[in-house]
Amino acid sequence: MAIITFWNDGKVETNQSMTIAAIATNIAIDYDYKILIINTKFDDHSLERAFESKNTINNIFSKGKVDVDMGLSGAAKAIISNKTSPEIITNYTRIILKNLELLTEKKVSREEFERHIVYLKDIIKLANKYFDIVLVDLEGSIKNQDIKEIMELSTVRVLTLSQNINVIDDYMELKAKEPILQEDNKIISIGKYDDKSKYTEKNVAKYMKEKKVFGIPYNTMFSMDAPEGKVADYMIRFKRIKQTNINFKFVNAINRETEEIINMIKEAQRKIY
Repeated sequence: MAIITFWNDGKVETNQSMTIAAIATNIAIDYDYKILIINTKFDDHSLERAFESKNTINNIFSKGKVDVDMGLSGAAKAIISNKTSPEIITNYTRIILKNLELLTEKKVSREEFERHIVYLKDIIKLANKYFDIVLVDLEGSIKNQDIKEIMELSTVRVLTLSQNINVIDDYMELKAKEPILQEDNKIISIGKYDDKSKYTEKNVAKYMKEKKVFGIPYNTMFSMDAPEGKVADYMIRFKRIKQTNINFKFVNAINRETEEIINMIKEAQRKIY
């Protein structure tokens, strides 16, 4: 139904993966959608660890043939072999919640990863036939043709930046050169957002001439829970939260960005039908 791609150029830390983990969990709690997160980064285990402890992950990926055949490489091999029925994608994912799954990669060489990552666009298209929402954690130069093609597939593009004027200016220069960044189906998401900075959501939106700018503040409890596999627990625990709670700003920011993504998906569906 919808592909939501979170993208940054990889030059600065935007806390993108943790924003995806929180938003995906939020959607899974509030909506009756089948959801898949795809981690496209080599040797980056932050999304796995957001949902399961390090020890659990190591146990899962220490069983011989499983190392080779699950995750992105397994899905790529299925595509190479023309085993491409949409439901086959679930053979290579890990279940997080009853309606939330994760497709990632473990224990492969960079050579094997790069050999299979060229099928990423095909994996995403296949997953989109089975899942209602596919969230893609994507990083790298927009000049890379594979990245550009994935962005072109996307229903919604969430462009993650840091709250730094140099980073914002660099993005604006890039946007002027890249038509794909000029299209309207995008959100600007500022990681580790500080509402006391002069670069507030409102000021950044005005400066960038963008309509949809969201700040996701740093949250101490979330940042401690995430590496211990407790993102889902955190989002469930604070689903109903008072404004006086120290976690309110973070949870409210995730709720606002989630709602906008869902609204954009629904608007895209209305245009189709």
